[in-house]
Amino acid sequence: EKLPMWWVKLGFASTRPLKSWRVNLQDRCLQLEDWINDPLNVPKVVDISKLFNPQSYLTAIKQICCQNQGLELDKLQVFT
Repeated sequence: EKLPMWWVKLGFASTRPLKSWRVNLQDRCLQLEDWINDPLNVPKVVDISKLFNPQSYLTAIKQICCQNQGLELDKLQVFT
């Protein structure tokens, strides 16, 4: 796999092969499309490594949990 020189100049150094990166991006987009099609259905299992900002997802889940169960957000912890 040879990257065009202008990609090399604009991008950052990576040891990950382009094909692997592309497959990962496609998986991320598919996961996001599934949520767009059914935004109120939170999956029981989420591959957070495929999220662009996993911390914001975990924060949102904590907020929803606290609202639904009347808990204090500051005292809730997430274990992954």
